[in-house]
Parts: sequence; structure tokens; C-alpha cells
Amino acid sequence: MGVLQQLKLLFKKNYLIRKRQPGILALEVLWPIFIVIIVTVIRQGVPPVEKKTCHFQERAMPSAGVVPFLQTFVCNLENECRTKEELEDAKGVTYR
Repeated sequence: MGVLQQLKLLFKKNYLIRKRQPGILALEVLWPIFIVIIVTVIRQGVPPVEKKTCHFQERAMPSAGVVPFLQTFVCNLENECRTKEELEDAKGVTYR
């Protein structure tokens, strides 16, 4: 039995179970279509913006310890996107 045939039988079974409640059946069918239409309209309304390559400063993970983690978290609170040159300059800064 092929995958498409199994899918067809599954949809048919679901339809037979749900046809007693036509409102819920309509909702199950139309809700995903409605969501896809909304996402498509939003996507068409907001064109993609090309951005340059972006680098973020390294952060200490919680496994490094609480103090280094909190220091990098607070110091990088703005989380600005930087160029590669700015990032190389910032690597010289230590948080001790």
C-alpha cells in the first residue's frame, strides 16, 4: 500500500468520523487554509530586505560559571550586529 493511498484512506476515515459535526469539519479544513493565506498576504506585503553579513560578540555559556555568564550577558545586552573588523577589535576585551 502506497503512502498516498494510506493518506487518502486516513483523510476519508477522518471525514467519516467528523461528518456528524459539520461545523468542526469545516473548521478543521478551513483553519489551516486561512492561516496559510494570512502568512502569504503578510509575506507579499513586506518585501525581503537584504542585509550585510553580521557578527555578534561571543558570550559565555552558563557552564562557564555564573559570574562570567552574567558579565557577558549584561555587557552584551544591546546585542548589536557588528562588522568583522569591529568584532576583532572587541575580542581583546576581557571580562575578569
